[in-house]
Amino acid sequence: MRTQVHLQNLLFDQLERILKRDIHGAELEEEIKRGLAANEMAKTIITNGALMVKSVDALATLEYAPIMSEFPLLPAKKILEIKKEEQAESREKGKMKLLDARTNREAV
Repeated sequence: MRTQVHLQNLLFDQLERILKRDIHGAELEEEIKRGLAANEMAKTIITNGALMVKSVDALATLEYAPIMSEFPLLPAKKILEIKKEEQAESREKGKMKLLDARTNREAV
């Protein structure tokens, strides 16, 4: 079990086993217990995944801490978007300079 999709599939498989019409008594009780245990583990896995996302967000904030003073009220995600836009604009300006240089050389 390595992905959220796999976890989701396992939980749905467990639900299908519980909802089978031919399961009764002790076998049903056992499947319900297994389902509850799987549910608790799934909650832990999902909570851990959310914590990892928050950690990445915090690291991104630290990486762009120098520009935080410019945008103190923006979340890290928005700051990353702004930085990406700035980088794209910078690349575009670089391309334009190259085209201008090539045009000037061809004109000479």
